[in-house]
Amino acid sequence: MKLFIFLLFVVNVCSHYLTPKDGTPLAGLIQDHIVAAVKMTIRGRFFTKTDYEQLVFFALSNYCKKIVTEPPTIIKPYPLWAGKQVISTVVTNLVPEGKSPLTFISNGKIKADVRDFIISL
Repeated sequence: MKLFIFLLFVVNVCSHYLTPKDGTPLAGLIQDHIVAAVKMTIRGRFFTKTDYEQLVFFALSNYCKKIVTEPPTIIKPYPLWAGKQVISTVVTNLVPEGKSPLTFISNGKIKADVRDFIISL
């Protein structure tokens, strides 16, 4: 019974994020951010230099240091940046100095070697 009550609490995400103004749920706002991120990083989505810079500068508007940008994915006929590069640029600039960049390498119970995942041709 305790597990059932716990699961009901966990599933009730709408009550986890409430606005301080009137206590209404923020689930729609969070869902909108996720949908926007998916649409921005979908394969084949490219941005012009102006759009890329606007997205990066808006995300890093409170950042006081020089912003390091990435080179375009497509150079000709005109430079285009992929949506994933926008995310990469923001994350790269937010890593504190002296800290290692973000990776997806972590300790787990199941040990795997990278060579196990390489497909031989």
